[in-house]
Amino acid sequence: MESDRGNKDSIMLFIWKQTPMSKAGYKQWNPKLRAKISKMVYKPHMMIYNVSVEEISTEEKLANLINLYCGDSRPWCGENGAWIVRGCSLGKTKTHRKWVRIARIVIRRRGDKFSYSISCTGRLKRYWFWEGS
Repeated sequence: MESDRGNKDSIMLFIWKQTPMSKAGYKQWNPKLRAKISKMVYKPHMMIYNVSVEEISTEEKLANLINLYCGDSRPWCGENGAWIVRGCSLGKTKTHRKWVRIARIVIRRRGDKFSYSISCTGRLKRYWFWEGS
């Protein structure tokens, strides 16, 4: 029996929006737990099926893919903020998949131009297709 690892041509990506927690949401937590919780909220936004692994093998190609999905027709195009790109990992869960963060992308819009900064790509080093540093 062959393993599913390392022999795929495409993977699924899930894009999540990272936003700060509202003050009202923060106040709903128990005062003893407030110091320990994260003040960031992650909301699932869009799933991209069948992304070729050659399209995300380096940071430049990953930025080009996000640029492709961040055209004027996309609803999240004009939004500034942080986006989390998650990929599937073979996890020991009921559904046999675990969503893990593979990159964090910060999008800034200045006038008509977009600028991207990609960070937290350490997880990508574990994937067989990653050629970046």
